[in-house]
Amino acid sequence: MPLSQISTTDKYSFHCEWFDTKASLLRRFYLFYFPSDGTIELYDKQRKKKFLNRISVEDISLNDIYVGNTVKVFNRQIKITGYANEYTKRNMGEAMQKVFVLLKPDGIENKSHIIKAIISNGFKISNLRMMRLSTEIIEMIFPAMKGTQEFLNLLNFLKSGPVIAMELICENAVQRFQELAGPEDPKDAKDLAPQSLRSLYGVDLVHNIFHIADISESERLNNYFFGSNPPPSSSETSTVVLKDSTCCVIKPHAVRNGHLGEIMCMIEHEGYSITALQMFYIDNVNAEEFFEVYRGVLQEYPEMVSELISGACLAMEITGMGEKTPKYFRNLVGPSDPEMARQLRPNTLRAIFGENKIKNAMHVTDLPEDSILEVEYFFKILI
Repeated sequence: MPLSQISTTDKYSFHCEWFDTKASLLRRFYLFYFPSDGTIELYDKQRKKKFLNRISVEDISLNDIYVGNTVKVFNRQIKITGYANEYTKRNMGEAMQKVFVLLKPDGIENKSHIIKAIISNGFKISNLRMMRLSTEIIEMIFPAMKGTQEFLNLLNFLKSGPVIAMELICENAVQRFQELAGPEDPKDAKDLAPQSLRSLYGVDLVHNIFHIADISESERLNNYFFGSNPPPSSSETSTVVLKDSTCCVIKPHAVRNGHLGEIMCMIEHEGYSITALQMFYIDNVNAEEFFEVYRGVLQEYPEMVSELISGACLAMEITGMGEKTPKYFRNLVGPSDPEMARQLRPNTLRAIFGENKIKNAMHVTDLPEDSILEVEYFFKILI
């Protein structure tokens, strides 16, 4: 059936693409999502025929269907690149609005609690990166302020420590995040919105923990930080320490279930520091490479790869216990099988957040000698 004859009001329609590694071709499709039953369908643009009949796909819901996201459909990573019609743009554009938020250096100490609050208030974190800002990047964020005394003061403050850049998705995201953050002056926030984040963690107009972009600015800054050519990692921008540290990766299922903030809070509550933090969408080649040591050793290897590519994961560098950090943190995470963890060590992270041996909440470095190598894989190679 020609695309023009397909109804536009019983489904949402998107442009999407998939890189076919075997043919070395970028294949383009229409992705149709049917909200009545959560099924999807793929239509091949070049061949002008269905590529995938309407079917329900595990771990894909309406919250996963938005421009810029990558979803796994039978081990194919399908990137959603745009709206295919006005009906979808009008409805989904409002429901899945994006806002760019910068957590300033004064908010980093409470980053876990702030991220937990953001998620619990209905926001989806679609991209996140902890970094240090260079003068060039700060000028990019605040072009209108360049050359003023106010900019020099802001420059010194923003370069005083790490920040976290976030792309958040929610209905009316800009307005709702402004309400969650509270008035720009934390003193006003304490009077007018005492439960707001600025009331809880802010100090003054400069040290007010957030820069919140408006709608047009959000599009520009999200593209800059998380688009096809983001600011490169360098000695000036990287926060990774690569000493007495270990690697932890929160798996896609735990990200989808909104556990990022909870997991981070537990880690820091136990005395560890999160010194590097970034969200990744891992492709099949990189997932296989990262888990290469388990190939032929663990029968779950294919499923481990499949889980890692199924959506966004969050990579972290963990420090805090000196040279014993890899060993002690491995104990905090717990046995790889969450059922065993719940029986033997119920207070461990996998016991609390894991579902099964594949969806066990997180990957953590097994051997201390591999810790720095795994941290470097994410924060030196993949960036």
